[in-house]
Amino acid sequence: METNKFYEKVEISDQEVHLKMKIPADAFEESYNLLLKQRSQATNIKGFRKGKVPQSIVEPNLESLILTETFERIAPYYVNAAIIKESLKPIAPPEYTDLKELKRGHKIVFTVKVTTMPEFKLGSLSQIKLKKESTKALPKEIEETLNNMFESNKSKVKAKKINDSWAKEIAKLYKFEGIKTLEGLKKEVIKVIEAQKEVYSERLAIAEAIKQAVELSKIKIPLIAIEYEAKEREEAFKKDVKAMNLSIAEFCKRQGVKFDELKEMWKKDSQDALESDVLFKTYALDKKIEVTEKELEDEIAKIKKADKARYEEVHKGHNHESNFNEEAYKDENWRSQIRTFIMKQKAYKDFVEKVAKVQTSDKKAKASSKK
Repeated sequence: METNKFYEKVEISDQEVHLKMKIPADAFEESYNLLLKQRSQATNIKGFRKGKVPQSIVEPNLESLILTETFERIAPYYVNAAIIKESLKPIAPPEYTDLKELKRGHKIVFTVKVTTMPEFKLGSLSQIKLKKESTKALPKEIEETLNNMFESNKSKVKAKKINDSWAKEIAKLYKFEGIKTLEGLKKEVIKVIEAQKEVYSERLAIAEAIKQAVELSKIKIPLIAIEYEAKEREEAFKKDVKAMNLSIAEFCKRQGVKFDELKEMWKKDSQDALESDVLFKTYALDKKIEVTEKELEDEIAKIKKADKARYEEVHKGHNHESNFNEEAYKDENWRSQIRTFIMKQKAYKDFVEKVAKVQTSDKKAKASSKK
């Protein structure tokens, strides 16, 4: 147990810390009196001018409410100070427990449960094994693509069936050059299909590589973090649905989905996102990936330029000076988040390149062993 002036830190596990908080009586009293004064000035009582109601009249009726509001205002300040001092990184809002009765003239005692992300060690990427799907265009895929092209462009071409004449017309529509026969068109269609399948195959391979890296690194996300992230997604969904002037039931009916299914999807997506986030932070630390000041400033300049362009577009034609907040981009907490974002991007790029090299080396080794 570590002791500090206004809190005691108790490490429960590698992902749970308890902060036994003690807000000094004089600090609580000062905040209480300030709030009481504000409430008194805002209270209207017959026989007194507004803002001139004596605190002694207001206090008996509002004391309990003001005590609670004072705690709600002052407690987060002390809790955040303790979290920063201990360099804790909560993965969900701190949980307040054991709050004793709020009394003036007494220190305020309570406990805060802070859940943090455990530290993980990067597993060996050489153990990642990927099986890439074939990207060869299948006869069925070629036929379906040609049929779709035919059906969706009936009004735009003269030919009424899939033949050389139709192929020549449709090729011009799709800007395929030098096509004079159906066979020539098929060759172009095959190129498009295989290019699309190659992109999709690469994405699947990267996703599988990340999944295996998470397992090799034994990354287990605490349930509280997954539930908190899923709840954030749910709240964002509710706001979006409200903005569409729909109820959740109406939205789900239109989309043919159940709300419980959406909640399960948010939970799964949250787990995947958090696992990826932890993996690339761990990867960056292990590979000593850093972000230079130039990289940080360049990224901030890009964000600022885009934000300013959007602001000016929204306020275009308004008869007032620009109130675009330049100072917001100097906030150290925000800049730290951008630095982390860049670091994870660099880690992701490096990870993909390293995995690709491992797979290439494996293929060469297998090819050599067969000779």
